[in-house]
Formats: sequence, C-alpha cells, structure tokens
Amino acid sequence: MRDLISYGFLPEFVGRFPVVARLSALSTDEMMHVMTTPRNALLKQYCALFAADGVHLSFTTAAVDAIAKEAERARTGARGLRAIVERSLNEAMYNLPAWRARGVAHVVVTEETIVDGKLPLLQPEPMPVEEMAMEEEENAAATG
Repeated sequence: MRDLISYGFLPEFVGRFPVVARLSALSTDEMMHVMTTPRNALLKQYCALFAADGVHLSFTTAAVDAIAKEAERARTGARGLRAIVERSLNEAMYNLPAWRARGVAHVVVTEETIVDGKLPLLQPEPMPVEEMAMEEEENAAATG
C-alpha cells in the first residue's frame, strides 16, 4: 500500500482496494475453545436455550471433541460448529417440553449423540406416559 501511495496514488483510492488475507485452519483444540470459552460461546447459548425450558444441558468433553473433529473433517471450521450441534440436538429440542413434563431435569450430550446420532442421556429417565397419567389421576382425586 505504501508503495502505491509513494508512487503517486491518492490514499483515499488505495484505501478502497480489497485486502486479501490468508488464514490457516483452526485446530481441534482451538475449535473446542471457540465453542466453550467466549462470553457468548455456542455451547453456552444451547445451555441457555434448554434452561429456558427448565432443563440443565451439559456436554461431555468427548462430545465437544467430536463436534470439533466433525467440523475439521468437513473442513467447515468454526462456522460449521453450529450446524453440527443443531443437527445433533434437533430431536432433543423438539421433545424437550414433553421430557420436562415427564420429569427430565438434565440432558447430557455424549460422543454417541454427535457421532452416531443417538439421543442424549436423560436424567432422571422420563416417567412413562402410563405412570404420568396415573399420577395425574391421583393428584386430581386428592384435590377434588
């Protein structure tokens, strides 16, 4: 840039040239850091989303590592992390209100959730629908 200005180009003209910068890919550890550490980190956002429904969400270290490795394998970098987490938690987010009504208080995302597409661990296990109906009948009989 300085060469162009010293050659006689106006600084206002040179300032309009696009700047091209080559960036190196993030490592797995760097992507794990991006997902967990910043104030508005991706995984913190999902924890807050689940907390809005009264359920605590947590990720195992192996799950966070699997998310980062998947993004690295797909060569999407940090921009692809959200899509991977969204795909892995899509069914859980859909079922969350029903799970909460059936007594689930904690959802744990494991490596199998990310790699194999399995549901996250639910703690405590959801109450079967039949037991829930019986409990509601007992509560109605006791109050009415």
